[in-house]
Amino acid sequence: MDRVKKARRPERSAVTKTVTAVEALLVEVPLPKVEIGAQLEALNRHLQKFTELDEKVKKLILDAEFSIIEQDRIIIPVMSFVLNKIYGGFDRIRQ
Repeated sequence: MDRVKKARRPERSAVTKTVTAVEALLVEVPLPKVEIGAQLEALNRHLQKFTELDEKVKKLILDAEFSIIEQDRIIIPVMSFVLNKIYGGFDRIRQ
């Protein structure tokens, strides 16, 4: 499981950096639509890979039959990141 969790780190970092890049582009006048589109496509790719890796982690957790406490210890940080960084970023982008 550590191997899969380590594989998530670069994707997690890439998602954060891409959301930050899009936020920076959104304050430019005029809006650089091509660059924003490219960043959003990159974000989509990173999110897909990140989601795939999350599913692998979840499957490993369920297959290993961790206790509820152990599952929470692993899953809560993942969900916290997803909710705060990814969806929070989308909310900031939409504004």
